Amino acid sequence: MTSVYIIANPSSGQGKAIQAIAELLKLFHEEGLGPLVKLTQEESDIAEYAQKACQAKVDLVVLVGGDGTISHFMTAVQDYDYKPVVGIVPTGTMNNMARSLNIDQNPKKACKQVLQNQAQAIDMGLINGQVFTSTISAGSVPASAREVSQEDKEQYGALAYIINGLQSFSQGQDECYKVLLDGVEVQLNIDLLVIGVANSIAGYTDFFKSATYTDGLLHLFILKEAPVAEKIFAFSKLLAEPDQAQDLSQFAQGADVNSYMTSFKDIKIDLLDKGGQVTMDGNPGPSFPIHVEVIPQFIQVIVGD
Repeated sequence: MTSVYIIANPSSGQGKAIQAIAELLKLFHEEGLGPLVKLTQEESDIAEYAQKACQAKVDLVVLVGGDGTISHFMTAVQDYDYKPVVGIVPTGTMNNMARSLNIDQNPKKACKQVLQNQAQAIDMGLINGQVFTSTISAGSVPASAREVSQEDKEQYGALAYIINGLQSFSQGQDECYKVLLDGVEVQLNIDLLVIGVANSIAGYTDFFKSATYTDGLLHLFILKEAPVAEKIFAFSKLLAEPDQAQDLSQFAQGADVNSYMTSFKDIKIDLLDKGGQVTMDGNPGPSFPIHVEVIPQFIQVIVGD
């Protein structure tokens, strides 16, 4: 390894990102390397630096930030044959990808993992031609998550999302979707739809319990229209063992099962009667209809212990 970029969101983590940059520079200098530090002010900066790293065939890019920083980087390198190895130092709110890859949530310890650990080829998701790294979601809960301010995220962390999500359970309205999965097409009223690349969703590492970034699959959770008490019960049961229907058509027709979980490689979903968009890696994403598929072994990422 001879060339290293550090792409960092300096505002991430209430000063944690700046401390992580200093720690990385110290560790790399001890190895005789002088990384180029690229600080981002806007989303377009991440794309610019990512593309330059591919064009220059940089050996390693260390991303310092949250899920949004990682997502924008992966989108920017999508069309390049050469992609640098990626290291991650998590300083965001949820850090879903870092959690799923067992990367330490302590930025200083994560810096050491970047230099000491091995890289692994991991999967990504693709929605309407755009890469996503962690999560696609739709319904009242994701819509409320988009309303959480940066100030609240910095002050309350994941708790800010939980508070808004609980409020949306009582205030939100279900919507009618058309879902095409494995040749089966159904229409059903959905309050929450989640697609994940790996196990960690909203900071909870056992949402999709057996899912990994190397299984070649994406993972789907659906919560149907139900009274508030039943929604909360379905979620609490998910923490232990999710409800399973034999197939999607059975789930759509059944009245006794409120939640459904499965794994897949390709799915098409449309929101009927009105327009709308998904939440992608915590940010506003593409509008419906959506086509979601897995990209196996998209890029090499240094994983945790």
